[in-house]
Amino acid sequence: MRVAPITPVITLALAAGVITQASGAAFEPQDFNVTAALENIGVDVSALPEPKESDLSKRSLLAPCSLACTALTILFGTDKVLSDGTSAYDSFTGSYWSAQQGELNPSCVFKPAKTVDVSTLVLIARLYQCPFAVKGGGHAAWAGASSIEDGITVSMENFKQVQVSSNKQTVDIGPGLRWVDVYTAVEKDGLSVVGGRMAPVGVSGLILGGGISHFSNRLGWACDNVASFELVTASGFAITVSPTSYADLYWALRGGGNNFGIVTNFKLVASPLGQMWGGQRIYLEDTFTDILNAINQFANITSIQDTTGLRNMSEMANLLNEGAPAPGAYQTWWGISLKMDRQFLQFILDTFYAQEATVADVEKILLIMAIQPITEGVLKAMQKNNGNALGLDPKNGPYFILNFNAAWNNKEDEPKFHHVIATTIDLVKAEAKRRSLDNTFVYLNYASEYQDTIGSYGAANKQRLITISNKYDPTQVFQYLQPGGFKLTKGAPNPNTP
Repeated sequence: MRVAPITPVITLALAAGVITQASGAAFEPQDFNVTAALENIGVDVSALPEPKESDLSKRSLLAPCSLACTALTILFGTDKVLSDGTSAYDSFTGSYWSAQQGELNPSCVFKPAKTVDVSTLVLIARLYQCPFAVKGGGHAAWAGASSIEDGITVSMENFKQVQVSSNKQTVDIGPGLRWVDVYTAVEKDGLSVVGGRMAPVGVSGLILGGGISHFSNRLGWACDNVASFELVTASGFAITVSPTSYADLYWALRGGGNNFGIVTNFKLVASPLGQMWGGQRIYLEDTFTDILNAINQFANITSIQDTTGLRNMSEMANLLNEGAPAPGAYQTWWGISLKMDRQFLQFILDTFYAQEATVADVEKILLIMAIQPITEGVLKAMQKNNGNALGLDPKNGPYFILNFNAAWNNKEDEPKFHHVIATTIDLVKAEAKRRSLDNTFVYLNYASEYQDTIGSYGAANKQRLITISNKYDPTQVFQYLQPGGFKLTKGAPNPNTP
């Protein structure tokens, strides 16, 4: 190879601009050649810096990632590749929802605009052995979930397609969208989709982690309502994954997180929808006994503030985001699941109040606990399309998810919030086991870096996910070169629980 001037030199060798793979073929042969794969999509590899063995073997990521960022800049130019020290780079890293994510400094930020760009990124990362992270909405509370130190952060912000099918049965949606954008677009056709409940949450993370929705009691979670995924795999192959095409991978993507590839399009099942009824109600503490009864029985009580009413989904998403911390605060989210029991709910509330009092003098934006039922209707709806990877057994339901969320401004206070939530969870889980009400499932989109989400799906589902990963990603690119998120064999991303 020879080093060329930094000018865009990528051409498309294929009309579609992607590598395709026949469903019946061996997915990645043992002699798979990354350089040849780049050439097959029109990349002039002679124009790229040569990956020297001495550079790639260095412990520091800086050498291989510097080469990878240089290669991307040669191929795509500075509009799509942001370098450290530029205002565009600083603006990007400063835009994360949580301060922890924004504090990491990648070697460069890459903004692909087409599927072939994503294929190129994966192959460039493999060529230079440079780790990367993928950011959709970036709505995660811990460093490394969709950010990376020294590697390449891949921002999917240019994938903002919303295309309603001619029969209005499905909608193609890009991973760079927030849910409020999706709802605003499809409402023009009198439609909606099963997606997130709060406006700024990103499309891709919510779906790949499961996706609780307003419609879940009837239709299941968001992942259960994906007709197909367009997925760029470790080989750079762009494939369509559906119940009838790569069915094992279709199962894995519904709850398996970022372990199998980079999604460039979600085809979601659409349903007619005008306005829907909903909103927020706020109650005084002296009504909490009735509140817990309502959660247990789905009843109604008089509130001191009530914003419920008829709204479009986009309006509902904005409403439910009111009062949420502004982007840029320090955040932590934790989640556990338990079996429903009225008396146990009271124990949980009392325990939370007792632990919350230990940080009463610590400056905070919020410290909350949310109770979210997983009804028999939800569990039944999750079984369509041969079920998902989450491992929630309808025979043992109904369940509820206990979600803890804290936000604060002073970085040094982080251990205090981690400790109070971890202590609350330990006490609740111990009591749940004593009452035979415990459940292992941890919802990926609420989990902290100290929780093992994949392991919580059950040993059989975890092994099945690992087997599928080895089939489609034999060199384990998405386990080692994309180290962030909840990996298949690693357990909790941070094993040092507070």
